[in-house]
Amino acid sequence: MTLGRSAMLLSCVLVVACGANSVRVGGGAGGGASDGGVGSTGGGGGGGAGGGSVLAGGAGGGLDAGLSCPPLPQPPDDAGVVMHPDFAASYTFSELGPVPGVPGPLGGCVILEHDREHLLIAGASERVTGGLYRVKVRRNACGHIIGWDGAATRLADTPYIDANLVELPGGSLLYTGWNVSQLSQLRLDAGAPAWTEELTQRGLSGSSPGGLGRVPPWLAAAGQFRLVGWPDGRWHRLELSADAGVYSVVRVVDSGATPLSGGPGGFAFVPLGSAQFMRPSIILSEWTANQVSVVEVDQQGNPQAGSRRVVFTRFPRPWGAYFEPETGDFLFMTWGRPGLPDSVFIVQGFEKPPPVIE
Repeated sequence: MTLGRSAMLLSCVLVVACGANSVRVGGGAGGGASDGGVGSTGGGGGGGAGGGSVLAGGAGGGLDAGLSCPPLPQPPDDAGVVMHPDFAASYTFSELGPVPGVPGPLGGCVILEHDREHLLIAGASERVTGGLYRVKVRRNACGHIIGWDGAATRLADTPYIDANLVELPGGSLLYTGWNVSQLSQLRLDAGAPAWTEELTQRGLSGSSPGGLGRVPPWLAAAGQFRLVGWPDGRWHRLELSADAGVYSVVRVVDSGATPLSGGPGGFAFVPLGSAQFMRPSIILSEWTANQVSVVEVDQQGNPQAGSRRVVFTRFPRPWGAYFEPETGDFLFMTWGRPGLPDSVFIVQGFEKPPPVIE
């Protein structure tokens, strides 16, 4: 995310499990391509080291039993997106297209637990004019998102909003601001953030964070928050306090983990039991490397060296990461895909994520 990057376009990617009226899609049936290191960018077969208990692979989704939905269409040869064959054995992907009414670059995405019919998405990401938008989604008989129903509306002014939106209990979101090293909390009934904190005043060192996530319930550090910087890939523990639904930053602590490679932006913890995942993992959009990878994490939710596997061996400028609650479909974006507008993609086959942590 250099100054040149902020002049580019962005796109948001969604993961879907059952048919789609999509422009481009791919996938098929698999394992996982390990390159043997958090700090490398290659492919290759194999597993990887990592912390945490062993998890069984699953079938994904959860709504498809007994339903018949058309398969995802295959992408054209010039789509510029290639899923590693091992993961293509279990997952499929498609392109939904631009989000009407949302200016690029696109930023983080979220579907609220109490409103499965709308996608919230950041527009004009990393710009002072950044905003949060809402668009109604169309789902097929299997519950998977296949497109948009009308144009998006602007909900709030959120300057510099970036790669992840994290839903909090009580009706609010947390998000980072890049390249200003900020964290903000936005109540969903407000037109601007309730507060914005300069993270460098709370111990942040290194690059401005783009990615933000919360450790899931199956790990010992459940409920804690993690940050990743762009472009340095440094992984941080974000300590917050809460009072009547209002959060505040206590401090930011470097985790000591090996920095993540590839210029990671958005990340998300992979839902428990998803196929090809025997240990707890995160999925990362590696903007600089033009790849999407997964890395195993320990019980503190910190990445483990030597465990990186490539999911998309080629993906132009990926950014953001999110598993939607209705189906487990994964959303992520391309940020500045050369010659093409911002666009949303989908990937299907994952299990559902856990509910919002109280």
